[in-house]
Amino acid sequence: MSKPHKLQPNSSLKTLLLLLSLLIFANTLNASWKNAVKFPSIDFFTWWVVPHTLSTQDTHHIYSEQGRKELAQTAIYDIKKFKTSPAQKQALKAVLQLYDQKIITTATPFFYSALNRIVSRHYRYDRIRFIVISLTCSTASFFILGRMLGYPWTAIFLIASFFFAFFSPFLIDLKVGNCNQIQLFMLSLFIWFFSRGKNVYTILAAGFILGLAIMLKPNMIFIAVFSVLSLLIHRDFTKLSALTIGILISVAIAVLEGIMYFKNPQIWQEWLATLSATIGYSFTLKLGNYSLSKMIFEASGFKTSALLYALMVFIFIILLLNQKKTVLNSNKLFRHPTGDSETVSEAFVAYGFGIASLLLASGLVWSHYYVLTIPIIFYLLQPQPESNFSGKDAAIKWGTGLILLLLSRNFTELLHSDVAMAFICNLSITGLFGLLLFKSWKPSVKNNAQT
Repeated sequence: MSKPHKLQPNSSLKTLLLLLSLLIFANTLNASWKNAVKFPSIDFFTWWVVPHTLSTQDTHHIYSEQGRKELAQTAIYDIKKFKTSPAQKQALKAVLQLYDQKIITTATPFFYSALNRIVSRHYRYDRIRFIVISLTCSTASFFILGRMLGYPWTAIFLIASFFFAFFSPFLIDLKVGNCNQIQLFMLSLFIWFFSRGKNVYTILAAGFILGLAIMLKPNMIFIAVFSVLSLLIHRDFTKLSALTIGILISVAIAVLEGIMYFKNPQIWQEWLATLSATIGYSFTLKLGNYSLSKMIFEASGFKTSALLYALMVFIFIILLLNQKKTVLNSNKLFRHPTGDSETVSEAFVAYGFGIASLLLASGLVWSHYYVLTIPIIFYLLQPQPESNFSGKDAAIKWGTGLILLLLSRNFTELLHSDVAMAFICNLSITGLFGLLLFKSWKPSVKNNAQT
């Protein structure tokens, strides 16, 4: 007679921890939902007005001053004539105060055409739909990044719970109704395809997704720049061609989609005419623009964006040249759970430099842009086997933890000035960038031989 199977205590504990982490995750996700619906989502409303107005009248020149005033008048008319939700009234009031009685139009024509697919006459239902899409995208992003980097499910649920409950940029993004969580999902897919690119089709898909992300929000172009530079330095012209073709295909589709939606062949020219004001220095620190170059400009009058961009490119080239001189080792290559062997670090480093450039060198940086640092955080906290765990790994993880503390709701709520918040944000991205460099820098072959 065989002995009954006895469950190992270690296995039982792992199952218990998995269930508890899943419960915590479900609870924080529900809390994020309840918190998001409390606010009027003013950023989403600013975008929503455009396709909502175009569904009832012809307003093709939305980027002109006259067009922006007409959008505001239509929004006011709707409030007076129709029964609208309190959230719509609150959002309109806030937007008109913030933008001098106009509906500011800074998004791309493709963005408005994509948003039109979820817009109806009812702001209340459209806003709820948008929040559901945002939370779904962020959840999927956590799962993609976590599994790609070898995180156990318990760790993924717990990290996701932290972002839902305590990560200040994430909570602000939910509050204002911006699209950073949708961007996060698209960029997580880009990293996933780019890092698995043994055949040209996965790189083509990565380029296509990145191109769409750029056409939705052009500030994502920095990621494309560093991805292209990485492939150039590694002389991987097959991947470079596939990435470029993927980007160009999605750009062409987006341009045509925008023209067809607005029925205006000059719509992209009109948008480009407003681009310099959007990405320039028009938004001040008091309005919540935490751009480092903007702060330097306000203090000294010097525009440093170009210099900071050039510095980031220079550091990136030096880093990649350093990596080319080193011997391939187990720390450079990461084995995917599926069995594919690819240089995941190449994708994350290019992404990290792109986001650091956006947050440090751009003239316009809102605090919710820091949602896009989440892939960098996942990469820095990537679990390592005990046999490979070193003092360097410990320092990186402790440093990342400290930065997460600085960006947590518990800490940022103690800050009572925009200057203090801007300092913490810039300190955090500088710290993450430094840790990314520290992790990516490889010792020379000579040093390895000596050790």
